[in-house]
Parts: sequence; C-alpha cells; structure tokens
Amino acid sequence: MTDKQSLRSAAVLGAIIIPAHNEAAVLARTLSPLAQMIANGEVEVIVAANGCTDQTAEVAAQVAGVRVVQVDVASKTAALNYADQLASHWPRIYLDADVSITADAVRDVFDCLSNNRSLAARPSMHYDTHGSSFFVRSYYRARSKLPENQRHLWGAGTYGLSRSARERFEEFPALIADDVFVDLLFSNAEKTIVDTEDVVVYAPTNRRDLLSVMRRSYRGNRQLQDHGLLPPQSRTTSSVGRQLVATVHGPRSLLDAGIYLSVVVQGRLGRRKTATLWERDESRRVGSLTA
Repeated sequence: MTDKQSLRSAAVLGAIIIPAHNEAAVLARTLSPLAQMIANGEVEVIVAANGCTDQTAEVAAQVAGVRVVQVDVASKTAALNYADQLASHWPRIYLDADVSITADAVRDVFDCLSNNRSLAARPSMHYDTHGSSFFVRSYYRARSKLPENQRHLWGAGTYGLSRSARERFEEFPALIADDVFVDLLFSNAEKTIVDTEDVVVYAPTNRRDLLSVMRRSYRGNRQLQDHGLLPPQSRTTSSVGRQLVATVHGPRSLLDAGIYLSVVVQGRLGRRKTATLWERDESRRVGSLTA
C-alpha cells in the first residue's frame, strides 16, 4: 500500500447507500470495483435489500465490510430512508445497484463534497450500449449529446450529498424519481458534475425494455409536476426540442433525433397507464453479470 493509500484509509471518507430490489444478477458488478476501499475502511457501505425474492442480500454479504439490511417492502425510497437513518458518515453517495462506479470516482465525489466545493455532486457518466439493438444505440447517441443530461444530478444512477445538503429535506418522499426530486433542491451553482472516471449506466438491450424504462421515467416526472415541483410538460418539451435540433448535423444524427423523439412520445403516452409493477430494464439482469 502506498503512503497516499494509507492516508486515505486512515479515515472514513463517507457513506454509500445502495437500495437494491432483486438485483442479485448485477449487484456484484457494482460492488466489485469498491471492494478494496470497503475492506480498507475508506467508506461505509450499506446495501438496503428491499422486498427481495432473490439472493440480493447474500450477494452483498459476500463483499467484506458491506452492511446488509433488510426492508420488508419493495420500495426504493423506503430503503433509502432506512439506510440513511443507520449510516454514520458524511458525505453520502446514493448509488443504484445496477450501475458501475470506480473507487477513484467515489473518492473524487467525496472530495468535492467534503471541501465545500459543492453541496451536491455526481461523477461524469456514459451509457454502455454494448449488446444493445440499433434502435437503442441510436436513442442513446442522441441522448448523450443533450447538454441537459450533463448539468443535472439525475440520469446517472448516483448522486452525492453533503450533510448540509441532506438537511434540506426530512426524508426521501414516496416518488419514483428520487434523483430528480433531489436535483430540484439545488441551484446550478450548488451542484457539480465531477470530472472523474465515468459512472457507467447500462443501456437496455432492446426496444421493449427501453420503453419500460422511459414510461417509468415520465411517470416519475408526472408525479413531480402534479406536486408543482416540475414545470408543465410543454415547457420541458420545448427545451429538449431546441437542444435536440442543435445536435443534428447529418443523416445519422437526424435519424437518431427522430428515434429519440419517438421514444419520448411513446414514453409519455405510456405513463398514463396504471403500472402494476416497477418497470425497469430486465434485459441487463438476465443471468450473472459480475464482470
């Protein structure tokens, strides 16, 4: 261990809270890059297995130093609130169980939050479309070019908060879009997208699962609009539309923009239906994904 690593492990940098519902197929992929820093005592990690019917808790327990807690109800916000009450250290990173973040990215986000450079922060990110269909790759090519997606805490499957930032709300409300809710609490000057190793968000492999993800996303936005926390759809659509037009510079980008818009339309139409299940991308949860 180098002197720098020894200094880092001498004190706990912060806490990572991971809500996980039936994530046995992907959780090891998320925890593996953090295993050494967890073992070194650099970070407190709590996996809140909520309403699981698979081996999520057992997979998490295989990583030395991870604290696994059980939440009876299948609810991300219930898991976040329960783990938040148990965590001891600040700042905190709230991490989805199906994305990948490196130890260096964790350190850089904690550094940003600990040194009062920002109240809220997340790493830079990119979409992994390996194995995705042409339709899905085209959608994410267009989405990756939108400046709006690089200015906010949402969309990356992770965000971090300082202690004073977390004090802006009592508990996570029962909303689908917890990341959008948190993002709306802070001005642009109070948020930082940290220039570090990208967090990896795994894109769906097929159109059906992409639309499931988008229906849930727009249903979450509708909840926020109903609570007066988001502007009306017409204003958000106009903003995204202007950004999308600016990304078109040839036939392929035009096709990508058209596919992006088709997904937006279908996602917004689908949000009106009553969902009986938590819609998510199941295509990336088939089999064991531990690499």
